[in-house]
Amino acid sequence: METSIASSPSIDKQEIVDPSIHHDLESENHTMEVEKQVTDVVVTEQKPQQEVFSSDEALVDWIRKYIEEIIDVKRDGNCGYQAIAVALGHDENEWTNIRKILFMELEHYFSLYEGTCGDKELAKELRHKLNFYRSPAPKDRWMIMPEMGHLIASVFQVVVVFLSNHQCLTFLPLRYPPLPLESRRLIALGHVNGDHFVMVHLRLNSPIPPIARNWYIHHYSFADGWDTQYSKKIEEFKNIVGKDVATTDIIELD
Repeated sequence: METSIASSPSIDKQEIVDPSIHHDLESENHTMEVEKQVTDVVVTEQKPQQEVFSSDEALVDWIRKYIEEIIDVKRDGNCGYQAIAVALGHDENEWTNIRKILFMELEHYFSLYEGTCGDKELAKELRHKLNFYRSPAPKDRWMIMPEMGHLIASVFQVVVVFLSNHQCLTFLPLRYPPLPLESRRLIALGHVNGDHFVMVHLRLNSPIPPIARNWYIHHYSFADGWDTQYSKKIEEFKNIVGKDVATTDIIELD
């Protein structure tokens, strides 16, 4: 429900442990458990019946023409996780599983996401926000972007496009080798009215925002290559984006 821009992190990419070298039994068990839960959420034939509303009500002109439709979800403080569930092809009521999977990812790779957040306290705040499974959710449990984008892309192995009238970014998996282009899945989340997440259907071959700079700093070496297919779409996006819209997750501090 909230959006923010992280400050530039001080952690060097080389400090991140490459799991292909240090792959212990605990890590393997975690990966198997998360992948099982991800499969349970993603692989489904159920088609949700969410309300569709006009993109004219939500996002500014230069974004609208690239949107096929916007799928609304319940406004109970869990809308971010409901929108993720719908984007993955599941019912919005699976939001509790989405929270649990993201929480497990954060717990097991906390140092990685401490880096993408740029601050240990902010990473702890993500932990606090995720570890909640009731409705309605108070504001301190709402999903925030861009910090959560890295977790979503990584644990579900998807390309995540985040769109709002104030900030637009693309997130890539941090710790998985790149999939062939034809096998990749792109999901889009919109932040509207300053306090609500929705699922966005982008039109085919739509431009996409720049890739979050923290991906370049913190992704594992074997994730190299996720970014190579999107340069043309990103350049097209840069040509249309409003001047008052942030397209970075890092603020340079002098």
